[in-house]
Amino acid sequence: RAVVSTVVARIRRGNGRKCLLVSGPAQFEPHVFRHIEDVLIPLVDRLLERLGIKRRPKLFELSVVNLGAASAADVGLSIDGFSADIAILLAILSAPLRLPLPQDLIATGHIASTDGDIRAVAGLPAKLAACAENGGIERFICPALAGDNSLQILCPAEADAVEGAVAEARSRLHIIEVADICQLIQATWADESIVTASLRCGFFQTAS
Repeated sequence: RAVVSTVVARIRRGNGRKCLLVSGPAQFEPHVFRHIEDVLIPLVDRLLERLGIKRRPKLFELSVVNLGAASAADVGLSIDGFSADIAILLAILSAPLRLPLPQDLIATGHIASTDGDIRAVAGLPAKLAACAENGGIERFICPALAGDNSLQILCPAEADAVEGAVAEARSRLHIIEVADICQLIQATWADESIVTASLRCGFFQTAS
């Protein structure tokens, strides 16, 4: 069963020794925490550098909230997979750019390297079913299944389940498949939102 959660990132003053702080009811397993530090944050830093924005010595405070299962059971949850990679990346990119994330979308996918390649994750039918239970969701961003032979490595029954779930969900959701972070950013933010944020924060400016 999949749970719809909200990823929140904030910028905090740091001391230069670490770049990530986790708060809230959900905690990340050590290998996931290291993946965020070693892949996601360096990727965001490279994007910010190209925009002329310096983040350090600040750090990201990351929390996962609105956890229906955790709230019902009054317990914390441990995140031990990479399904939330692109949601986390979008959150930690939006914070320094002061670029609000649209609230009508859900995103899932694994960022496999600092080159920004996006790979498939397990449980896609369950994630689509969870979206159907939450009102206000119009867009579902997921890895491009045909791009890396993700369906081919599944057993026939699993591949059929994924294809069937995606086909059925298209009647109520705009499903957007992305292969890298460039496509992810284009799918997430409208050009107008990016231009407004650039005027507010000063990125995309040219030297006089």
